[in-house]
Amino acid sequence: MIFKSKTIQIFQSAFDRLTLYYPLIQNKTAVIAYSGGKDSTLLTYFYQYLYQSSKSPEPILFHLDHSIRDNFLQEKEIEIEMKNLFNKVSIKKKTFQKFLNI
Repeated sequence: MIFKSKTIQIFQSAFDRLTLYYPLIQNKTAVIAYSGGKDSTLLTYFYQYLYQSSKSPEPILFHLDHSIRDNFLQEKEIEIEMKNLFNKVSIKKKTFQKFLNI
């Protein structure tokens, strides 16, 4: 992904404030819980910036489909987005029994 210069400035500014965590960020592989929402997407883009600028190893994206709702299309979109962002992707599907019969 190619980031705009303003986005790079914001990400670099954020990274500059994390000096205490540089050894962790630079030497450990992050596992990011990716929901497809705004927060996890922003965090994923931040780590993509760090990875592209050689400040961090490639993170692992993890997504858990709880199967609570029938949202096959949304889950497929999340899977495609994750695979477009990074190579290390893990998607788990968990089926829960319905505990309440209303």
